[in-house]
Amino acid sequence: MRSEPRTTLAAKVPLEEGERYRKFIREAGAANPTFAPSVEGKYLLIAVSAPQKLQDSPELKSLELVRRELRTRIRRPRSIREALSRELEPNIASKIRRSFDVVGDIAIVSPDEVTSLHKQLLVKSILAVHPNIRLILAKVSPIAGRERVASYERWYGADPTETTYKEHGYVYNLDATNVFFTRAPCRPQP
Repeated sequence: MRSEPRTTLAAKVPLEEGERYRKFIREAGAANPTFAPSVEGKYLLIAVSAPQKLQDSPELKSLELVRRELRTRIRRPRSIREALSRELEPNIASKIRRSFDVVGDIAIVSPDEVTSLHKQLLVKSILAVHPNIRLILAKVSPIAGRERVASYERWYGADPTETTYKEHGYVYNLDATNVFFTRAPCRPQP
């Protein structure tokens, strides 16, 4: 998923001092966060939205400003709701169950009828918000039996169901389909 380049005004700074100039431009309130920086030979191009603000700073007023094509930043959605609303009508998106558990790098959803109808969109939304997820399992039966485990269906990924989960300084290696797992609340130590 790549963005299309668009022409914008950019400050052309020496590459080896790029990070320093990015900080100065951002602090001056002149940066344009819509665009990602780009390398051009020995220079870094930093998008600028308010060139007049560069004149107020002694470090920035002599910068060379150029018009260049820069790629826009692709902003990852911050929530499942936001990701779904990009794809669906708001009245449909609001009916999809957005809650799920994350155990290590595995997401576990408990789908209802509406969620199951939009399974691929929910998978796409989970991966957009949580790119570290490598496997998505859907609970297809309630927790039952002596071991209190459910049955699962793979919605995404072909990897094994084993994962590593870290919490409160402890590391658990577990198979998400063979254990009853619940997160313990964090309680302060006396």
